[in-house]
Formats: sequence, structure tokens, C-alpha cells
Amino acid sequence: RFAWWEDVDQALARALYSNVKVTELIGGPFDDAQIAGRLAEQRRTRSEHGIQYWPIFLSETNSFVGCCGLRPRTDTPQRTFEIGFHLAQEHWGKRLAAEAATSVISHAFGSLGADALFAGHR
Repeated sequence: RFAWWEDVDQALARALYSNVKVTELIGGPFDDAQIAGRLAEQRRTRSEHGIQYWPIFLSETNSFVGCCGLRPRTDTPQRTFEIGFHLAQEHWGKRLAAEAATSVISHAFGSLGADALFAGHR
């Protein structure tokens, strides 16, 4: 299941974004101030665009998995979003990123009317 960061215990974000392996391709690990900044960016993106990298949980156990979602791209005239995900290390190799991304892609091209999606890391 997906949620909004505003509705989730911030300790989950701290556990995710302070992990060396999870964040090695995105400039981490991050300290508390940097994590607070990331969460502020997610709240701002939700407020301005109705999207974010949504926290995701296993439906069977409600265990925190990580996050998957969208960011608006401003470098193109089309309605383009960047898709990405960050999963807690204990959930790697279980195809959960693919499952979450499939839902996010459907939402992007369906409800949001995206023209294109971009995948990368930054």
C-alpha cells in the first residue's frame, strides 16, 4: 500500500535515508537535517503537484518497504515525470520495486495524463 510522508512516522525515513547501501547512488547517507530537507521537498511536491515518492508498505504485514513515486520534470515542455524508488535493504531482490513501479506508471499515464516518464538517479 502507498501512503503520504505526512502520515508516516519520520523514523522510517531516517532508517531508509541514513543507510549507506540504500543511498550510495543518490549522495547519501543523509543526516537528520538532510532527511528533514528531503521530506520538506516531498511535502512541497505534494502541495504543488499532488505527487511525491510515496512511502510503501507490505499489505500483509504493514512493514515499511521504502518509497516509490514521481517528481515533475521541468526541463521539457511535455507533461513529464521522473519515476524512482528507494527500498530498505532487507526488501531488495523481492521484486517489490517492480511491483510498486508498475502501480506508479499506471497512475502517471492514467490519472495524471503523463506524456512521458524518465528514470534515473540523482
